[in-house]
Amino acid sequence: MLGTIPVPLISLSVITILDLIITICLFKFLKSTALIKNPKYEAGGALAGFVIVFGLLTVAYNEMLSHEPQLWDINGPSGTIALEDSSLVTDFSSDVSITYRPPDPIITVYPDGGFSMRNVTVIPGRGFPDLAFECVGHLSQAYRIDDDTGNPSQNDIIDRANKTIELARTVQLNKIPYNEEDFE
Repeated sequence: MLGTIPVPLISLSVITILDLIITICLFKFLKSTALIKNPKYEAGGALAGFVIVFGLLTVAYNEMLSHEPQLWDINGPSGTIALEDSSLVTDFSSDVSITYRPPDPIITVYPDGGFSMRNVTVIPGRGFPDLAFECVGHLSQAYRIDDDTGNPSQNDIIDRANKTIELARTVQLNKIPYNEEDFE
């Protein structure tokens, strides 16, 4: 049954109950006083205390929420990943890997060189994660999404409302150079 109650309603209920407990303690047991004067209304006593405490609890709750990790999606359209020597790759989807720090997103690499990452953890105020692209027979390539301030470092599209990032640059993975003498 709890799963059907919206989270905002639960949050509001908890804040209201905490507010009532604090207000009762302040005004019944500690004999506090409070007064709110506004051009439209005036409130005093426990009612004013309730309103003030409710406001403080709401501000504190919203501040806590603003630092909660958020889940984002990162997408690379077709051709985002380019290989210098595709003959080294038998199955693009399994031979190419993408990692990011911190780990745990759901990553899919598509045969056309595109990819998607779902449930990427982003903590507000700390910037976006860096990506690392790797492929069999190729040098790995780092990819920086932002400039540590949350602004795109190049032409990547950061949609904060939908929590998505669309990569605009091609990630060129170059073949590992080797000398034939090393393998004789």
